[in-house]
Amino acid sequence: MVSIFVMAILTTSSMAVQTVTYTSERLPEAVGTWERYHTLPYFDPDLGNLISVDFTASLNATVDGGAENMAPSGGVEDAYISADADMYVDMINGDRLTLQVHLATAPKDLTQYDNTLDYGGTSGFSDSDEGDTWGSIYYDDARKDDYIDEGTFNLKAYATASSTVVGSGNWDSFINTYSWSNASITYTYEDLHCLSGYKIDNCTGQPLSGWTITVNNSTDSWSNDTDADGFWEICNLEDGTYTVCEVLKPGWTQIDPDSCHTATLDGANITDINFTNQQLYCITGYKINSSSGAGLPGWNITLTNASGSVMKQTGPDGRYEFCNLLPGGYSVCEKLEDGWKNITPTCISVPLGCNDSNDNNFTNVPGREKACNTFWANWNGEGTCLIPDCSKNWGWYLKPSIEDLKNGTTSDLWAGAGGCDLSKGYNVGTMDIQLDSAGKNVTLHFNVTGVNDDCDMDGWHLWISDSSLCPLKGFNKWIIGTAEDIQIDLKKVLEDQKGDGVFVAVHGVACCDKCGTNECTFH
Repeated sequence: MVSIFVMAILTTSSMAVQTVTYTSERLPEAVGTWERYHTLPYFDPDLGNLISVDFTASLNATVDGGAENMAPSGGVEDAYISADADMYVDMINGDRLTLQVHLATAPKDLTQYDNTLDYGGTSGFSDSDEGDTWGSIYYDDARKDDYIDEGTFNLKAYATASSTVVGSGNWDSFINTYSWSNASITYTYEDLHCLSGYKIDNCTGQPLSGWTITVNNSTDSWSNDTDADGFWEICNLEDGTYTVCEVLKPGWTQIDPDSCHTATLDGANITDINFTNQQLYCITGYKINSSSGAGLPGWNITLTNASGSVMKQTGPDGRYEFCNLLPGGYSVCEKLEDGWKNITPTCISVPLGCNDSNDNNFTNVPGREKACNTFWANWNGEGTCLIPDCSKNWGWYLKPSIEDLKNGTTSDLWAGAGGCDLSKGYNVGTMDIQLDSAGKNVTLHFNVTGVNDDCDMDGWHLWISDSSLCPLKGFNKWIIGTAEDIQIDLKKVLEDQKGDGVFVAVHGVACCDKCGTNECTFH
């Protein structure tokens, strides 16, 4: 036999309290002893909060039979058939419901055997009886929680029966005893439900704990903090529409949803009402005076991304800070003040990830008064001093071969080295000179920067001769220019008249920053 259950839902006078009842039927069968099961559903927690469990079971029994007094003499008064049926049902937690039914047919007065075995006549009878009983077990304490789950459970029903013919005769009898059981379980519950979800870090995908989530309807408000798994849950809510919001923390922004969730409860819990948040980060740095290492206050720093720009000034210690920034691509730029030079680039590209970006620094030096002095090509120490043989001024000349000049020559440039004394001067850069293969064109390139990139060139002179530098004899060319890179047409082929090299001298004017330390070239 199979267990059959049906469901009925009843609503009480309170809209929030309801009941659901399931029944199970065991069909009649002959019994001496039998063991069967009532199969019933657990309480579905999605229905609401369980208040109580009321289990009821019946024991139903019938007996029918016949008896013949086989005694040849002597009758029997008040003869009848008696049957006792017993049953128990074991609950989930071990509690036991015990039931008993006693059956008896109507008493009969019989004669001695009438010589016919027909369970009738004057010496026999046939009769039946039926009966039932009910019992209940009720839980409204913690024991009811055993019945909250998914699926079904089985309750064992165990039945026994015994029967006999009552009377002092010599009996020939037959007796059939049948029993069955019906059961029902009624769950009373509050028709209340839960809203729940998670709080998620947009950068890492990890849960965020300790965030407050609020739930509101037109009359009430509830709140719950997310746990270590980022989970929040608010229960005991009646069906209806609710607004679910988060309490935003400083330094964060809400990514999803744009504002609050709207959730409508309609007979079941709602899960996965999630909030995704992004931590906001900072881009910081310093404005530094290269001369002293101190911070530079009051300088304008501009932060730019695809959305626009914002400007801040450096603080008393030269520090600037842009905060509450989403990850993405940014640039920070300084506004160069008059009288200052930048040592580092004026703009810095900052790919901001899921951390603050620090030490985006700008270094500057103050602009200085320029000191202008004559420089000469020293020819890397291989030149010949012009004085006292050729000039009252100091300087050097070189006598390269035509081939050496065609291969190109590089020289250092020295300013302020009066009397050709390098210890009195300072290096202001380098120069390259080269004669073309035809011997008619000279290319000059100057790199006048100084040791700290603080020098500028203010004109230059080239002297080239094929015979003598002093006294002036033979072909000679005195050329004045201001370009740093130039090609010069000599108008004739440069030749080595004596076979001992040609005369080359280069000088000009370099203006360099003037200070008293190694931070500039002139000091």
